[in-house]
Amino acid sequence: MAAAGRKDPQKAMSDTRRFEPLEQVYALNRLFLDYLQTSARNGGDCLGLPQPARAPLLAASDSVLESVAEFPRALFALRLADPPAPGGGLRLPTTAQESARQALDITILLCAWHLSRHHVGQARFLLGLDSRSIQQLRHLRLADLPRYAGTPELLACALAHCAWLWVELFKPLPPEARRRLALVALQPAVAARRKAARV
Repeated sequence: MAAAGRKDPQKAMSDTRRFEPLEQVYALNRLFLDYLQTSARNGGDCLGLPQPARAPLLAASDSVLESVAEFPRALFALRLADPPAPGGGLRLPTTAQESARQALDITILLCAWHLSRHHVGQARFLLGLDSRSIQQLRHLRLADLPRYAGTPELLACALAHCAWLWVELFKPLPPEARRRLALVALQPAVAARRKAARV
């Protein structure tokens, strides 16, 4: 029995396992946001980020990006197209931006591959993957993942139709306001109505 005031180590380990996928999504979100901000600064592809959100993204501090990253689902959408032709080899990046994109692609693919194999429900809810994508990932070998890195349309901003959401996300909001924003954003009908009201 654990001493009073001290957490049971077994319960602590259970809690860590329970929240690990969500912590992974937070980390992936931060990598994605860092990539978007760097790309925006260099005039590069912002992967479908709504135009009104670009200036707030550029102005966002590290602390704001850290808070944005703790959104309760992926801020990116993973879209698996038809498999790349086998035997083509991995295309090596030629610029720092291409290298950063390839690293981001592979990191997200690896997490999605793992969740699709071991936590299907969380792959669906946290990453927004549909059944086809989950089955496709489950049938891939680990060695297949780099072939998808850099393929067109692999990554895009999630909820890109909700420009108002992205603008709000990059504001320095208090934690309670962020929680309310997340609850609204996770209800598609509500998000769509608010979007329409702001047009």
